[in-house]
Amino acid sequence: MNTLTIDRGEFLRQQGQVDRLLSHLAELLEDIADAEADVSWQAPAVPIDAVPERVADLCVRLRTMFLLEETDDALAEVAAMQPTLRDELQGLHGEHRQLLELLEQIQELSGSSVRPASTWEDVESQFHRFQHALCRHQQRHDSLGELVAVSAQHE
Repeated sequence: MNTLTIDRGEFLRQQGQVDRLLSHLAELLEDIADAEADVSWQAPAVPIDAVPERVADLCVRLRTMFLLEETDDALAEVAAMQPTLRDELQGLHGEHRQLLELLEQIQELSGSSVRPASTWEDVESQFHRFQHALCRHQQRHDSLGELVAVSAQHE
């Protein structure tokens, strides 16, 4: 098996882990919002202390996924030959820092043992903003990957 195949498999594994973490974090934030909205909620306490830890884990996974994305040889080769794809690829890579900064802001908003959290509505709102931005990024990346696959078939 060549390195490119292993990298692609690793990228897909990381993407799956990022998707699972996003889903778990969205559920947790929704539970927190529901618990705050209904103070008579009789369920066990919602683990709000888990939010900063899960956001930190998501940040690590996302950094790894972005590194794999940035070192995708197949995308780089095709982009080098086609200026419009090169611009699109550079734009995608430029979004990585912005997305990570959004996630770091969420981590700051969610607080820590040293600093209390902002309102959970703020955290949830920022998280949904991040989720939408990441989804758009992933859709653009997938579209670019499809163009690369089509280009490879025509060679």
